[in-house]
Amino acid sequence: MTRCIYMKTCLMDTIKPNENQLTILPLPEGATEIKGIFYGRADLKRVQIPDGVVRIGDDAFMECPDLEEIHIPNSVKEIGEGAFFHCRKLKTIIIPPSVTEIKPSTFVGCYELKHIDLPGSITKIGRGAFLASGLEEIHLPDSVTEIENNAFDTCFALKEIHIPASVTEIGDFAFVFCPELEHITVSPTNERYDSRSDCNAIIETQTSTLIVGCKNTTVPDSVTKLGACPFYGNSTPKEIFIPDHLTEIGGNAFDSCPGIESIRVSPSNKRYDSRSDCNAIIETQTHTLLYGCKNTIIPAGVTRIGDCAFRECSELTEIRIPDGVAQIGSLAFSQSGLKRIHIPDSVTEIGDWAFEGCTALEEIHLPDGITEIEELTFRGCSALKKVHLPDSVTKIGNGAFDECSALKEIHLPDSITKIEDFAFHCCHGLEKIYLPDSVTEIGEYAFDFCNALKEIRIPDSVTKIACGVFRRCSALIEVYIPDSVTEIESWAFDGCSALKKIPIPKSVTKIGDFAFKGCSALGR
Repeated sequence: MTRCIYMKTCLMDTIKPNENQLTILPLPEGATEIKGIFYGRADLKRVQIPDGVVRIGDDAFMECPDLEEIHIPNSVKEIGEGAFFHCRKLKTIIIPPSVTEIKPSTFVGCYELKHIDLPGSITKIGRGAFLASGLEEIHLPDSVTEIENNAFDTCFALKEIHIPASVTEIGDFAFVFCPELEHITVSPTNERYDSRSDCNAIIETQTSTLIVGCKNTTVPDSVTKLGACPFYGNSTPKEIFIPDHLTEIGGNAFDSCPGIESIRVSPSNKRYDSRSDCNAIIETQTHTLLYGCKNTIIPAGVTRIGDCAFRECSELTEIRIPDGVAQIGSLAFSQSGLKRIHIPDSVTEIGDWAFEGCTALEEIHLPDGITEIEELTFRGCSALKKVHLPDSVTKIGNGAFDECSALKEIHLPDSITKIEDFAFHCCHGLEKIYLPDSVTEIGEYAFDFCNALKEIRIPDSVTKIACGVFRRCSALIEVYIPDSVTEIESWAFDGCSALKKIPIPKSVTKIGDFAFKGCSALGR
């Protein structure tokens, strides 16, 4: 019968760390499993697990802040999920050959773990096993057959990987956000993957799909497909060349790759082109610009800017979109370095998140064909001061201008009928906004935390003041509520501490809980 350690009682009181020697954990006689009783212990530094323990349980040493070294005896056959999760100072761990698997999340956040020797018994590296660890190198033994999703995700210091012959499965995002990765090899006897022509990449042999790349990758002529996110978050080559036979580029292939300076497509490629030396990849048949870089000049003939085309292109500061482009895709310029952009009248659709996180963008002029400002389109554009909305716009989407803290004033045209939830949430600088009579609906928390807004006139067409819509508008002094309003929902004016007077018309039949909570100036 297995004896497990559950209690924190006298066991922990007996541990006295020694700076120069391993501390043998004092476990009851016959104990074979360690469960999560050492969670968060600050008195563990250099530890020896005694012989006889068979299993280290899930989260067993989770978030032990000073744990630097741990020795595991040959009796241990299993190390549970998250066993050393966020042991930030862990530098040394001895894993015995009795262990066959590195379970999911085992070493997440072990920032000081720069090197680890995996025994020849290990067959699988679990999901997120080394996520956000400090690994600089990893030697995978010939016994490993599977590397699961996100296994080495966000290993910022990892420079080199070698895939042995035994590996038959590499999961999605296994090596994303490894910006220092510079050398990738695959054993020549591996039957599933290869790194042909010393390309510094992992290629799925049967399909000729490049699935993992790095800053020194050269795409071989024989590759026919770039998989999903092969360079995602990694330092890409400065120059990208798409060869003749590459006919499929997976979603987000070059997403979050700000270092690209030059993009060329072989003139013989039948699926893609880089017409007019534009420094971009264009899908020839649809005239969609799929991926660009800081030196891209969008050529005439392009009709669509694809999803994520310039996402996180931090050195892109200015771009001109030519006439003829009708659509700007979702996340197209998200978190880029844009300061200025020209959008022509031909554009009739801008996707959600298109300019999200463009913290340098100061002004935007939208053309007359735009009818909706989609969800989170300008969220986090903290330098945005001027916005021109055309008379064609009918809806401001969910969180469209959320956290646009420099925006002081915005004029909404008479065409607008709907302002959705969180539309202007956390616009801390917003002092004035005109709501036209065409507006029939203002969503929940639409103006929450607009703490510079001093007055607001609710249009006669609105029937409900939604939950939290003016919450934390601490400078709000005056509010006009029309006779059309029948309901004021919960938290609607919560925290409007400067509000001294608010006439409520007879039409209002319901006021929700805490609608005026924190309105400390009311009634004075």
